[in-house]
Amino acid sequence: MIYTNNEYESKDLDFISSSDIKDIEKALTEIGFSKSSGRHFTHPETEYFVEFPQTTACYRRYANQGMAHAKQ
Repeated sequence: MIYTNNEYESKDLDFISSSDIKDIEKALTEIGFSKSSGRHFTHPETEYFVEFPQTTACYRRYANQGMAHAKQ
């Protein structure tokens, strides 16, 4: 991990989801977001944008393990 002593500020919020990007897009457009490119969504009332990075098989395995622990 690289630290910048707060000299760099990202304008994106990353969310991980196993949902299909089309389902995510539908939900976000209902609350005023629009798809700007790929998996990025913007809203006219903020300078920040949200991103849904592609979920990998490794993440899905990790998430499923976490869910199994939560059920115990």
